[in-house]
Amino acid sequence: MPELFFRGVAGYSPLLTQSKAEEMMPTTRESLAKGRALMRGKECFSQTALLGDCLEYVRTRGQAQILIPQNKGAENDGLYARFIAAKLREKDYNNVTIIAPMWERLIKDKTRSGHSMQNTHK
Repeated sequence: MPELFFRGVAGYSPLLTQSKAEEMMPTTRESLAKGRALMRGKECFSQTALLGDCLEYVRTRGQAQILIPQNKGAENDGLYARFIAAKLREKDYNNVTIIAPMWERLIKDKTRSGHSMQNTHK
């Protein structure tokens, strides 16, 4: 199983600080351009940036597990993982698993393994 990759959430959960997770690099102009190339609209910068970061990361690694926690808040927070998983499949990156647990559970639940959390998209 490949390592688990995420963006900017390690300090918020003991689960992540105890795992073999690695933080993705910050968004670059190149990764942002890759994300924009696959987006129809321009209204959701964070989703565009995350998509580009995931594309760039997977391109350099070949296979990966990417952690994209979701929450019950803003309307599209729960859609990022599904959307990015679909875009990665469109680009034939089939060796990628998106792990998308509910943020509230991720913070509270210290007993689950990061690899077996619910809401996994492949």
